[in-house]
Amino acid sequence: MRTVVWVAVVVLSACQGGGESESETSEPGAVNANETPPAKAAAADYAGDIERICNAEQLSGADQLDEGARSMHVAQWLGGNIKTEDGRQFLASLARAKAGAKVELLNSQAAKLGLDGCALAKAWSGGGQSTP
Repeated sequence: MRTVVWVAVVVLSACQGGGESESETSEPGAVNANETPPAKAAAADYAGDIERICNAEQLSGADQLDEGARSMHVAQWLGGNIKTEDGRQFLASLARAKAGAKVELLNSQAAKLGLDGCALAKAWSGGGQSTP
C-alpha cells in the first residue's frame, strides 16, 4: 500500500510545473555574459535534480521521521524541489517503473551523471530504511 501512495504522490509531484523561467521573463535574444551556456546550465540543473532525488530522504528531513511518514514527506518535498522538466519526467518514469527497476533507474542515472552512488536506491535495495 505504501508503494502505491508513494507512486501516486510522485506522479502528482512530477506534474507540477516550475513557474516562469528566466527565458520567459527576459527579452528575446538578450545575452548575459555571466550566464552559463544553456546546454551546460540545463545539464547541471538536471544533474542537480537527480542528486536531489537520490538524497531526498536526507535533504527533506524525512530520515528523521517515522518510517510510515517518509514516503509522503519525500514526495511532497520533491514536488517543490525538482527544477527541470527532464527531472520531472524522470520522476514520472520512476513512478511508473516496477519496484525492482526503480533501483536500477536511480543507479543508472546517478552513474551516468558522475554521482557517487544514490542513497535512495541504496535504501530501496535493502541497504537503507525506506522502500519504493
